[in-house]
Amino acid sequence: MFLFEVDIDVAGTASVLVSFVLVPFALWRYVRLGMLRDGRGIATIAIPMGGGSMIGAVAGGLAVGLVAPWLLKLILGVVLIISSIRVFARRD
Repeated sequence: MFLFEVDIDVAGTASVLVSFVLVPFALWRYVRLGMLRDGRGIATIAIPMGGGSMIGAVAGGLAVGLVAPWLLKLILGVVLIISSIRVFARRD
């Protein structure tokens, strides 16, 4: 299990490795559920996710010099908890 204060190289490599597994699996699941039938399907997923990632990266980069590290960790933790609750609460 990875925790905070991990070396940046290890954290970055772990993030990429996790993405290599999760992204194709998630796309396969969307295809299997019939959510990507038209040609725009992947773009409707990738564009909002990419935009959100860029906004989050810029906001996080700007906040590093202005906000205490413990508060950034707290904010990230709250965002992740809310996100996971929203994902698992949807049982359509």
